[in-house]
Amino acid sequence: MDALVAAAGPTPASLAEFTTEPYKCLLAVGGRRLIDICLEALWGAERVERVCVVGPPMLRERIELRPEDLWVDDQGSGPANIMAGLAALADRDQIVFCASDVPFLTAAGIDDLIARTPPEVGFGVPIYRREEVEAKLPEAGNKYVPFQEGDLTASSVMVIGPRQMAVQRERVDTLFNARKHFLRLFAMMGPGTAIKFVLAMKFGWRVLSVPALEAKISRLMGFPVKAVFGADPAFNFDIDHDRDYAECLKLLERLQ
Repeated sequence: MDALVAAAGPTPASLAEFTTEPYKCLLAVGGRRLIDICLEALWGAERVERVCVVGPPMLRERIELRPEDLWVDDQGSGPANIMAGLAALADRDQIVFCASDVPFLTAAGIDDLIARTPPEVGFGVPIYRREEVEAKLPEAGNKYVPFQEGDLTASSVMVIGPRQMAVQRERVDTLFNARKHFLRLFAMMGPGTAIKFVLAMKFGWRVLSVPALEAKISRLMGFPVKAVFGADPAFNFDIDHDRDYAECLKLLERLQ
């Protein structure tokens, strides 16, 4: 399996006090840049062959790829970058997608995620219960959605089917743009699901179920979608804000 790394995200203003680098993946955590952590984990994974990085030309000069790896220039937006990367890996039925700001990514965790994802799935997303995340990363401040299966959160590391994604490009773009806006995302699945989401978030009612949501998203996307339980909870932690960076440093101290 190949891997796709999205590395074009600019450094947000909230992280400016920690770095002068223009791109977030160059932020140093524990003496290592986020992009290096990501690449080293993927290179060390037994189930990963090539790595394709999508990023700005300036970044290409700052990282060293292996001869078999691929580079794709930034296309100007998150969805366009992912689709360009998937096009470069179009000969693969599945690839593992990694955001470049996941500080606790490991080769073993990547291999485990790939093994847990059925081969027919076009979108396999690791899902975690609150107790799983807090057992490994107690300082992490996560947003959880109450489900019948527990308080759940998702990951920015996942398995994607390039061929299936290319066929459903417009649907993929729409869902990707809504990925960090839970209400918008649930509203796309119909008024009933949106109402259940509001009841879950406002009152804690466990009216949502993972199998029902999988079925709705699969219909919306046009290919099989799977919630993958049991993957490494560390995949859930990424760095978007200054509070995330502070939490990351605390977690590093505990894990060392």
